[in-house]
Amino acid sequence: MTTSISDEQVVQACREWAEEPHTGSLDRLQHITGQSEEACAAAMHATREHGLIEWGIGMDTAWPTPAGEHLFGPSHDTAT
Repeated sequence: MTTSISDEQVVQACREWAEEPHTGSLDRLQHITGQSEEACAAAMHATREHGLIEWGIGMDTAWPTPAGEHLFGPSHDTAT
């Protein structure tokens, strides 16, 4: 199965979940891309392998890593 889901789209879905956790990261990615659950799950696994997202007990609670956040430019947080 070939999809055109980018790492940036996956990280964006995870960022949205972190800001408003009413819908899981996987559901948000499906909404963003219009792709199937299977395609989105495969993209999330690939993005995790790239070190851009991480999750604990399941991908629905995935969050961006610092490297993933870096895709969107410098943080507005000045704390290091």
